[in-house]
Amino acid sequence: MRRFRLLLPLLAVLCASAPAFAQSDAFKQAWQQSNALIDADKYAQAESWAKQAVNLAQTESGPDSGDYASTIYNLARIYRYEGRYAEALPLYQRALAIFEKGFGPDNPYVATCLDNIAELYRAQGRYAEAEPLYQRSLAIREKTPGPNSIEAALSLNDLAALYHDEGRYAEAIPLYQRSLAIYEQTRGPDNPDVAVSLTNLALIYATLGRYADAEPLYQRALAIYQKTLNPDHPLIAVSLNNLAGLYDDQGRYAEAEPLQKRALAIDQKTLGPEHPAVAHDLDNLAGIYRVEGRYAEALPLYQQALAIRVKTLGPFHPDVAQSLAGLALLYGAQGRYADAYPFIHRAAAISALRAASAKEENKGGQAELRSRRDIFLDDVAVAGRLAAAGTQDAPGLREESFEAMQWSKASDTAAAVSHMAARFAAGSDALANLVRQRQDTQDRFDATEAAILKSVSQPPDQRDTIDEAALRADADKLRQSLQQLDSNLAVKFPAYAELTNPKPLTIAETQTLLGPDQALIVFGVGIYESYVAVVRKNSYALFIVTVGRNEVSSAVKKLRSSFHPTAEGNVPPFEAGIAYEIYRQSLAPAEPALKGVTQLYVVT
Repeated sequence: MRRFRLLLPLLAVLCASAPAFAQSDAFKQAWQQSNALIDADKYAQAESWAKQAVNLAQTESGPDSGDYASTIYNLARIYRYEGRYAEALPLYQRALAIFEKGFGPDNPYVATCLDNIAELYRAQGRYAEAEPLYQRSLAIREKTPGPNSIEAALSLNDLAALYHDEGRYAEAIPLYQRSLAIYEQTRGPDNPDVAVSLTNLALIYATLGRYADAEPLYQRALAIYQKTLNPDHPLIAVSLNNLAGLYDDQGRYAEAEPLQKRALAIDQKTLGPEHPAVAHDLDNLAGIYRVEGRYAEALPLYQQALAIRVKTLGPFHPDVAQSLAGLALLYGAQGRYADAYPFIHRAAAISALRAASAKEENKGGQAELRSRRDIFLDDVAVAGRLAAAGTQDAPGLREESFEAMQWSKASDTAAAVSHMAARFAAGSDALANLVRQRQDTQDRFDATEAAILKSVSQPPDQRDTIDEAALRADADKLRQSLQQLDSNLAVKFPAYAELTNPKPLTIAETQTLLGPDQALIVFGVGIYESYVAVVRKNSYALFIVTVGRNEVSSAVKKLRSSFHPTAEGNVPPFEAGIAYEIYRQSLAPAEPALKGVTQLYVVT
């Protein structure tokens, strides 16, 4: 799957000039030179000047001064732009601590530090840690300088970008729209920050398949960048990358390729050959080559992207899983499933590890798991085919295919069933009351957060600031209550976490739950093919059928239409032909494994 690139507005600088403290001329020169070079995207040269400023600030003003905090913040900016996240984070955190102590918790400098720390977490896939920091930054900026300010628009955009990464599109769209309205009103229609909001809103539309809505927004954003920025600016590369992605998704590969190549050239020149953005471009260009059957050209690009991501993001980042899955798809397209297996196995393992470590109350973790379902289904395809070949690893491969099928089933319904199971397991005594209190508190917290989100998405003249402040206070109290309840449950009901965030069962564990005349059938519908797993008391079988997601969706919609009365109240004739076709494609292939079954449990 192609990965688009979200944008952050250009307001990322804490101070545009030297801090207002007494400094030497040497300090002022180092500060001004570092900022000028950062603005010119010359990060390697900026770093030496920034380090000089840090040393001079520490000597002249002390390690707890505003001067020192500003200089280490600037050095952190350089590391962040270069993809050196592990080096940037402690500097941002130290600057935050100094600013909080010196200026108070609601100072704009504090909001900027919070925003940048959250962005580091988002870039590393640490979404649950990023969200409260983005929310706190937004709350500060809506107080000072105000809800219709550029700074508030920045926080709205950043929080929306996090929700976008997690697949929480319905929550992201109104935030992007509000951010865009502020930028157009305050910056004018041709400002680069307007292009940022246009791009990010277009990304949502593209992800949802609304290509006709996305394309004019992308094109307008690119025109703004080309008018206002130098031709090698990284934002132009991002814009080219995203427009190429739109064409790629529509099969317009001849239009996508030159745009993607140009984006890659800009990023390599401006950001350096090992920046995560370069890996992103390489991965997307490789994807174009793969779907066109240009496998020899795609392979080294996938390999290079993977190496960059592992080095800069760490081995367990979701983007690493994306590169691994791309390599697996490349080999799978050539029928080289043994070569594909180690890559898709590792990609699925990374995705499962992230899902397993996410708490049940983390909506972002569940949304991320849903967004990765195709990685799990690709694992089903490869492991299932290798198991069918009858190698000595077949038992383990069968287990892997069944586990991956279960991981691909993330849904709100499954989460609700898990919560219900936890309540039943707790019984009816004080422990059950504690579980019920924990889940009810979570529900109230989610509702409060949703109300805050709805409010901040509105123009200032439509908002009730008193009610909003009360909602934020309630959210803080509920968050503290959840922490205390979790501590109590960890002591009194250690199994709670496992019940509310269940892990996949093995084939053997599933078989112990089935009688001789019973079977469990699990469906997984992929982009181009689908998978049907059948578990019996003493057997397991996986069937791969050549019907994809769009075909299944279209057929089911047509079938459902026959259940709706017409305007005159008449019931249409049942579409038996379509029903039979769905059966023939999805259930009939598994019939040999269902002989003698009188009870069939279905996971849709």
